[in-house]
Amino acid sequence: MLDHEDIPDDEIDFPLHRTPTSSKLKPYKALISRMRAQRWPYQRIVQWLKDEKEVSISWESLRQFCLYRNIRKGAEPAEEAPSAGPRIDRQSAQPRLVQEPQQKPRAGSPRRRFVLDRDAPPTPIRRN
Repeated sequence: MLDHEDIPDDEIDFPLHRTPTSSKLKPYKALISRMRAQRWPYQRIVQWLKDEKEVSISWESLRQFCLYRNIRKGAEPAEEAPSAGPRIDRQSAQPRLVQEPQQKPRAGSPRRRFVLDRDAPPTPIRRN
């Protein structure tokens, strides 16, 4: 067992942190999309990634990656989706007025409100 107290802090090498939402397959999305369009099975893509790009991943992870990004076998390769719109700098953005949601008019008679009368005796619960 290594004693880390003997190693200076500047010599300890930590692996690069990847955010949970990032995928090691993200740089290869276009390639994977083209392969699936040409009807490549997941296992063959996994083997190609391992041999050519030195990316080790399970076929189930690849399947989930494709499912999440709507990459389907035999479908045209997915184009990069346009962004949702320009990003807004929250500090310089003008405040927006928020409208109160309008209530729909109810059909029929209005509902009665429940009023608790603490002085009234409790009514028994009828069980059938």
